[in-house]
Amino acid sequence: MRCGFLRAARLGERRMREQWPGLADVLTALAEPDPLRLFANFYKNRTCRFPPPSQLFPGVDPAFDHRLIRDHRDKDVVLCRALAVLPPVNQQQFYELYLVDPVDARHWAALPRWKRPIRKGDTDDQQIWKFFTISRLAIERAARDVIPAWSMRSQGAQLPQTFGTIRYLTPAGLQKLVDVMSTYGEMLQYGRDLGDVTKKPWDERPR
Repeated sequence: MRCGFLRAARLGERRMREQWPGLADVLTALAEPDPLRLFANFYKNRTCRFPPPSQLFPGVDPAFDHRLIRDHRDKDVVLCRALAVLPPVNQQQFYELYLVDPVDARHWAALPRWKRPIRKGDTDDQQIWKFFTISRLAIERAARDVIPAWSMRSQGAQLPQTFGTIRYLTPAGLQKLVDVMSTYGEMLQYGRDLGDVTKKPWDERPR
């Protein structure tokens, strides 16, 4: 009987590796439930019960288990591992982006929050980046308390240049500008990691 069980476990593991790459390794690393029993049950009955994603991939929000199971993505090892390293508050948006474009989702997750809205580099994004850069340099200058002081005349001369960068933003672009500057300000205020403030976010897209 033991030989039959081990044979079923071996065949179930092989079948599982073909159907869901990487899942058998995840199960093998678990102490509970018994992976051999899972493999054997899978060989005998492909509808056997698996542990929820949050148990297989610590870090996945347990509240997200139902969605992954419903969408048949609970055994997608690459996706679940990517979700597991994100804070729970970011997992929903990452997942929605991943279903459309996994590379874009990984790009979004790798960026600091303030860069995320302008990661694609469209016309709006490029103009927002110009506005951000001018504003950032002004903020950094003010923080240095340079001598001589920045004259009112010089600051006034810069305003048309600053706001000229956003003159033709679309309504969606205007909302992105608000999101970028508000989030940047919040992160700056609380000392959060801003990433590379000189590098355009669309240049950081993974290859």
